[in-house]
Amino acid sequence: MGGAVSPGILTTLEKYTYLTSVTLGRRVTPPFLVRGIPLDELWSDCRHPEGVADLERAIDRNTRRRPLAETIARLETLDQSDPR
Repeated sequence: MGGAVSPGILTTLEKYTYLTSVTLGRRVTPPFLVRGIPLDELWSDCRHPEGVADLERAIDRNTRRRPLAETIARLETLDQSDPR
């Protein structure tokens, strides 16, 4: 930030707050403060934890996802198969 902001200032920023500067044409702006919005506030109407189990089952079915232990066990037997 070109010395415009001390490191001590950066360590005191609140959560979801940061300093940045941008390039406009050929000029770099002075640092400015940006305040964000927590995701739970921004997307709260899209959160449906009661549907997670159904979503997981759909992912398993559509991607043929298997538990890691099952995949590793299957891979361990590949060298033992009949070469014919």
